[in-house]
Amino acid sequence: MPTVTMNVNGKDVSGEVEGRTLLVEF
Repeated sequence: MPTVTMNVNGKDVSGEVEGRTLLVEF
């Protein structure tokens, strides 16, 4: 599974998501 790292409200959020998982569901 790919690892996704993003910045939300000034905080770094990372986690493993399935290939078809939408960011809105993350």
